[in-house]
Amino acid sequence: MEDNVRKLSTIAVCSITAATTLFAVGTTAWSANFDNMFKTANANWDCRDGERDNGLFCRTDNAEMTIVREPGMTSQGDKDIVTTLRNEYSPTDLKVYIESEGVYNGDTETDIVYDYHEYGGNIKGVTWCNDAVSDTKCDQHYVEFDDTDPTMNEICHETGHAVGLTHGAQASPPQDQRAAVLGCMRAYANSSYRDLGSHNTSMINGAY
Repeated sequence: MEDNVRKLSTIAVCSITAATTLFAVGTTAWSANFDNMFKTANANWDCRDGERDNGLFCRTDNAEMTIVREPGMTSQGDKDIVTTLRNEYSPTDLKVYIESEGVYNGDTETDIVYDYHEYGGNIKGVTWCNDAVSDTKCDQHYVEFDDTDPTMNEICHETGHAVGLTHGAQASPPQDQRAAVLGCMRAYANSSYRDLGSHNTSMINGAY
């Protein structure tokens, strides 16, 4: 049934390891007025074709975003991807289409391919561009998790990279990596950080 859900109103290689106000982290104040949509002054690489071990995330190439879940994911992992896209990306201007089969070359490639790959260590997820179409945009991103049943935090985080959202340190001006305003884009994985949040939503809407 979930494959019939056609529309959700919705790098450095990224890896996850185990508002209008100012807020403090330690002794430093961080502002919610910052840009964390690729490119930024601190994430200014050119988008390019990459591979698992040397890829970079960019920005997806348009607001109509197709996704596919490869067989390496569990049934629960597949469901959690759909739930995360519906709950966190539906308030944005992105329109997400769930495909039963991926397209891996040509002019109509699937925009995000979700899959499992055993990384080991502290790496929970990796996102990279497979087919750059400009120095900013990518026609196809791969998102791989070191678990066949990733948490919704990991799904939200890596999907964020696939649409161009950065970590706090790559924002302009830089933000604390664990700043609450970053929502699920915090650099330190925690299963409770599954919300995209209003700031990231506004970043996506501004870009798409």
